[in-house]
Amino acid sequence: MTYLDSLGSYGGPLTVALSQCASLSERGHEVTLLMGWDGEAPISAPGISIKRHRAFRVTRSFFGTISPGLLLRYRKLARSHDVVHLHYSRDLVQVALPRLTPGRTPLVLQAHGMIVRDQRRVARLMDRIFVRYAYARAIHLTLTEREELEIANISRGPQLIESIRNGVTMPATRARWRERPRVIFLARLAPRKRAPAFVEMVRILAQRGLDAEFAIYGPDEGDLPEVRRMIESLPSGLIDYVGPVSPPNVASVYTDSSIYVLPSVNEPFPMSLLEAMSHGLPSVITDQTGISAELEGSAGVVVTDGTPESMAEGVLKLLETERVWAVCSDAAINTVQQYFSVEAVADTLENVYQAATDGGVWG
Repeated sequence: MTYLDSLGSYGGPLTVALSQCASLSERGHEVTLLMGWDGEAPISAPGISIKRHRAFRVTRSFFGTISPGLLLRYRKLARSHDVVHLHYSRDLVQVALPRLTPGRTPLVLQAHGMIVRDQRRVARLMDRIFVRYAYARAIHLTLTEREELEIANISRGPQLIESIRNGVTMPATRARWRERPRVIFLARLAPRKRAPAFVEMVRILAQRGLDAEFAIYGPDEGDLPEVRRMIESLPSGLIDYVGPVSPPNVASVYTDSSIYVLPSVNEPFPMSLLEAMSHGLPSVITDQTGISAELEGSAGVVVTDGTPESMAEGVLKLLETERVWAVCSDAAINTVQQYFSVEAVADTLENVYQAATDGGVWG
């Protein structure tokens, strides 16, 4: 795993890795999680051996994350474990790890849709030296057909691919009805997440007379100046930019809210959405995520075309009455339990790991 920091910047892949490790540990497997770390973020994962090494971001993006200590520790751990599972990305922490993996250690890659065709010179160089080697050697866990196509286009050779779902652990707490609803955005403020569209949605809802609290949570990855400019144009106090939330505090944000809105486009598998739904938050999303079509029939989610107007309509629909909200809250939880459970993910992982060790998937 590339990076853990107190801001929760790495988002979904970290959530997935922790969930997978916990599920496998509960089934009796010995699990070690090796990760880059900012030196401050707390982490607690009973039953999992966590090895943290200082990591540094030398560029604004994760592309420039480095962790010399992790690289030194990795090869020793790879020799002593039956399978290596990399939550792989094109960064200076992970991109070379497949070449450092001992030849007879089975390798599984899960890129979470993060590796796509990139015409920048440094990305093409990494692909030639590292990524194609990794793709030729490993079993790939993919979320969507689009991700499979990206692997095929980059690798230029045959691949071993297995589909996998992301899953979440059902929490012990859930959101409750609030007389004055709280509508939130919780994600990185990156262009793909479209935080400015959330602010415009808030403006529309205020014009239509909705008396609610509105808040934006998440670290800045480029959109914060535009978000601040838009907030300043609204009535004072209408919407708050709270800032990043450390991973241990995310659950309390969900349980203290009423509606989750994710305006993202080109989103392979939005883990923040599943986390929000698992806490009973009815949610509003766009039709441009990898699971939008599947969620279309759930009463716990309103799938929109992504315009601020359609998202505003979705929020009003979910908040029509306390009874409507309660039904949608239950539906959100039931949808996650039925289709996105960690148990199904653990079944897939055990089968893949067994195939890797039995079949000899190595270079």
